[in-house]
Amino acid sequence: MHRIGVAAWVAAALAIIACAFHEAGAVGIYEDAPAESAFLLSPRQITVRATLEVTSGGVEGSVYRLLAGFPVRSAFFVSVDQPFVALTDSSHITTGLGDLRLRARARLWGGSGRTLCLLGYLGTGTGNSRFFPYSSQTIDVNASAGYADSLGALTVWAIAGFTWIHNYPDNEVVRAAHTDHLRVSAGASLALGSRTAIGVGALILAYERDARRDLLFATGSYQWTGALGLFADVEVETGPVGERVNDWGAIGGASVGF
Repeated sequence: MHRIGVAAWVAAALAIIACAFHEAGAVGIYEDAPAESAFLLSPRQITVRATLEVTSGGVEGSVYRLLAGFPVRSAFFVSVDQPFVALTDSSHITTGLGDLRLRARARLWGGSGRTLCLLGYLGTGTGNSRFFPYSSQTIDVNASAGYADSLGALTVWAIAGFTWIHNYPDNEVVRAAHTDHLRVSAGASLALGSRTAIGVGALILAYERDARRDLLFATGSYQWTGALGLFADVEVETGPVGERVNDWGAIGGASVGF
């Protein structure tokens, strides 16, 4: 019970800190809100994952994503994420590669179901087209700290960090919308037996230009076989309708572990 209380206080404190920054509406690019926590909690094994993300809001689109993750030495885990973007409007569909993203996780401390990690990602801006808001062609550098505590079937987690945006293209829309920002997220996942797990979480983005985004998400996974897993996530962006990047998103996919 003491560990549950400590984890709850940590998550609440991070959320309060983020809420104190800004009160304006949403800006920025599309967020796969569950991705950060999934990377924090993922096992240290070679993994290949394929997903389809469908979103609705200011710009409707689909994102097909291929991800490969693998451990390095005893304390590190890295992944490579390549999206393929399809935008739909009333007359045609536009497609192309999105920005390649690299993630890394370093285990700083752990024991008795607890772990403290240093997290980071690099958005390389390598997409062949600017599919705003799904691909910005900027270079995004993030550094975060993540904490997770397994309490039997329940795992609680919290992540806090900052993202710096570099190499803006000559586009005022991207420059005005996608700026440096604080990221804070927290949530919990619950194992329902040996194969099924569900989870909930929240992500807060506080931008340097007096703007903020709040996203809520839920996750579910099923380990079909020892190697093959299926998962589905949903996310909802809150705030005034006219200021959201997306109203909602649904993500489904499969992963294979080796």
